[in-house]
Formats: sequence, structure tokens, C-alpha cells
Amino acid sequence: MGQIDVAIIDDQTIFRESVAHVLGADSRFRVLGGFHEGRIGIDACIARPPAVVLVDMVLPDMSGVEVVRELRRALPRTAIVVITAHPRAALVQETFELGVHGIVMKGSPLRSLIEALVLVAEGGTYYCKETAEMLREIATSQSQLSPLTPRQRAILQRVAQGLSSKEIATELGLSIKTVVNHRHEIRRRLGLTSVASLTRYAVEQGLIEAPSLGDV
Repeated sequence: MGQIDVAIIDDQTIFRESVAHVLGADSRFRVLGGFHEGRIGIDACIARPPAVVLVDMVLPDMSGVEVVRELRRALPRTAIVVITAHPRAALVQETFELGVHGIVMKGSPLRSLIEALVLVAEGGTYYCKETAEMLREIATSQSQLSPLTPRQRAILQRVAQGLSSKEIATELGLSIKTVVNHRHEIRRRLGLTSVASLTRYAVEQGLIEAPSLGDV
């Protein structure tokens, strides 16, 4: 494998430049750029796609989740590693369901970040101990409350929001065939066949908000 092209989207200048300096001194990496805002970072990555993007969850112009969502749509082959100082279960779950390849705490040693970058560039995933434990707890809770897997719940959420299989595949970084197979399995497990019934189930499960009177 050649050099790993990396882009960094983080508004903390000291952190961003420190990581860029460390990676720049390692022959395995090439830093394509560091960006302090989400929109600037997204546009730069689309213009020159990196192998891996580091995305902070707190940015001045948009949320890290929005950045991840746009990057997944525009650059499905680019791996995304989320970096965060204070992971929350809801945030970890949402980024996981969007298809991020890794989550690293900002308080982790630099060697952990480097390990994550190498691993995801090779097609693997990396979750630090704290976020991995959160994901296990979420999976356990959901398995007790729902017959669906986390991936199926993510797909159901988007079906209820009116997305097509192609749009879901693009957003989650999956093939259309995989999404179609999941949709069949969701209907089978829930015993529901119409989009309307699936949408009602999604509302009941808190996957989407019930439409207001103004939306009807």
C-alpha cells in the first residue's frame, strides 16, 4: 500500500496542526490539508479525495454529523474517522449508523489515532474502548426492544423519511442490492408490508418524529 492521503477537519488549530505535523513526519502518510470549517473541508475533499478524513464532531459552521453525512454521499470510497472530546451514546450511534469507519477520543494517545488511520485505510474499522462499549450497550438494548439490527433500524428510518433504495445505499455506503435485501428482511421480521405501516412503526420506535398537522 502506498502513502495514505489524509484530510483533517477540526476547528481547534493546535490539535489540527499537531496531528498534521505528526502525520507529516511519518512516511506512511501524506496530509492533503487541514480545515477549520465543515463546508470548506467537504469542498476540499471532493476536489481532491483523500483515503481517510478525520472529522471533529464540533465545528463552527455545521455539525460533524452533517459533515459525515455529506462525505458519505459524495465520497463513498473514502474512510471517515470521527474524533471527539466528549462522546455521547446518541452521537456514537448516529455516526455508526451513517457508516463511519472509526471513532477516536481526543484524549487518546497519538499512537491510537495512527493505528486507526492505518486500519481504516486498509478497509478495517477502529473504535476506541469507550465508544466500543457504548456500541455494545446500544446493540444489547436494541436487541431487547426491537427485532431489527442497528443497520436495519438505520435503513427503516430512511425508508420512513421517504428515501429510495438508491438514496439509502448512497447515504450509508452500501450497495443497492444490500439495501433491497434489508428492506425485504425488515418487512418479514415486522410483518409489515406497506410504507405507511413501516412509517408508523418508525414513529412508535422513536426513529423519526411524528408529522405535525402542517405536514399532513
